[in-house]
Order: sequence, then structure tokens, then C-alpha cells
Amino acid sequence: MVSFFLLFLTLVLPVRAANPKPQPVVLKAVTCVGPVTPLFKQFEMFKDRVNQRAKGELMIEWVGASETISLINQASATASGVVDIAWALASTYTGLVPGAIALQYSEIPPQLERQRGAHDFLLGLHKKAGLYYLGRGNDTEEGAFYLFTRKQVSRPQELEGLKVGPGTIAVAGMKALGIIPINVLFPEIYTAMERNVIDGFINTLIGFSNFGWHEVSNYAYKPPFLRSNITYVMNLNTWNKLPVHSQELLKEVAVEMERDTPAQYAKDASKEWAIMAKAGMKTIEFTPTDAEWMLETIQKAQWGDVVKRFPDVGPKLVELLSK
Repeated sequence: MVSFFLLFLTLVLPVRAANPKPQPVVLKAVTCVGPVTPLFKQFEMFKDRVNQRAKGELMIEWVGASETISLINQASATASGVVDIAWALASTYTGLVPGAIALQYSEIPPQLERQRGAHDFLLGLHKKAGLYYLGRGNDTEEGAFYLFTRKQVSRPQELEGLKVGPGTIAVAGMKALGIIPINVLFPEIYTAMERNVIDGFINTLIGFSNFGWHEVSNYAYKPPFLRSNITYVMNLNTWNKLPVHSQELLKEVAVEMERDTPAQYAKDASKEWAIMAKAGMKTIEFTPTDAEWMLETIQKAQWGDVVKRFPDVGPKLVELLSK
């Protein structure tokens, strides 16, 4: 009897050992911002939804932000397989994916971008660079760019001659308004404003107070212009190796983020406005006529820049992303 039992163990246990529980596919992710700013909540929503629904088969693991991989290298690090997925700024990888910066100038919501074929066109451009474009990581009106200054102007025409940082956002549009772009790194904006190196700067709302910018700014201007250009991009080889149902899950959640993150962003943005008001900052809203002139001036200049810099794809991007 004992011999039979030992024989049973000898035959059965190796079979069990040869069929261990499958380990989850872990996608290492890097982001353009970390938990220090409320904006990170939007990436967490994406990560948590995927992890919960994958039920242990697939897992997104956040490995860091710009302190881990610099902003300008996050997309290329994803394309080369250093990480599997990035919540990255399209404006930082337009050299890798020609024309990606056009996402910052889009005049239509993400849902319409998909309906029109803009998403598929951009997906094709990303694939050529070894990336899979899942979709936008943040896209709301509140996620657009605002101008903040130390001194007040009443009309956008009065912005002429102002020195504005960081000098890399909407350069063509700013020059068209007569603004002088000054290259200042984001961590240096506070000091540059404090020392009068710049008269103002351009940025989105979320994270504004984290940098203490309400302490060195006096005015915020409406309307906002252009839009955020955060994207979800994956290593193309990693994507191709995933089973179809995992791919469909990632695409499904990406579409949900384009739909759901505006509500979260609006909540966080309202807190930023409250902090600015408490600090004594005033909001200047240009008249409808002046606002239209400003927006048209910026948009025309930026689209012209896209066509000039990317003649092969620029015209098509303008066609797909314009109103």
C-alpha cells in the first residue's frame, strides 16, 4: 500500500509542477507627472481599471515619472522596450512620431477624432515609430493652456512685447500675438517670475499650486487655448504579443478615460481656481470679439507651423483635427 502511494506521488506531483498558475503579464509604466500633482489621478484611474478587470492576467505597474525617465525620453524608452507603456506628452516625442504635436492643436473632442479617422491615422504614425497609440490621456477644456502674468492687460493685443515662458508651448501662436517666448524650464518658472526674468507663463491648471505659482502671479486670462497633449502609448512589440482580449481591455479603458477624466479634471481645476482666488489672483476674461481674435490667431499660426514642419502628414492632420 505504501509503495502504491509513493508511486502515485511520483506520477502526479510532476504533472502539477509542470502546470503552475500562470503569472500575470506585467506592463511597466512611466508617466509625465507623478503623485505630487492631482493630475496623476487620471493615470491611476486608467491603471486601476485595467488591473481590476484583468483579474490577475494583466497588470500595469507604475515605475516612476520624469525622475525615472526624463520627459523627452519617455516615448523613445517605450518604443525601445525599456518600459512597456507611457502616459507621455506628445509634444516631447514629435521627433519620434512626426506630427504628434498636432494633438495639442486639435479643435475637436477625442470622440470625434475617433469617428473622423484621426485616431487611426495617428495610430499609423505611431506604429512606424514602434509605438501603439491607445488614445488621449487627458483632454478637457480645463485641460487647455492658460496665460498667467504679473501685470494686467485688458486685451490680447496688449500682450505684444511681453516675455513669456516656458518658451516651448505654442511658439508660433505666441509670436503671432507679439509675445516673446523665453526658454525657461518648468522648475525655474517660479524664480523667473520672482526675478522679473519673464512677465508671465503658459501652463495648464492642474498642479499650478503645487509649484507655488500663485505666489508669483497676479492675473489669469480666459479663454484658454489649445489643449493638453498627454497620450497613452505602448511598445508595439509588447502590444502585438498580448492576447486579443487583453488588447481589447486596454482599448476599452482608454476610450473610457477620454470620456470620464474630464469630470475628475473639473473637480481638481475648481480647487486650483479657489487657491488662486484666495492668494489674490484675478481672472481677466477677454470680450467675445477679442477672445475670438486671439484664438483664431493662435490656431492659424500653429496649424501653419504643423504644415511647414511636417509637409508629408501636416495637411492631413489639419484636415482631420480642425473644426
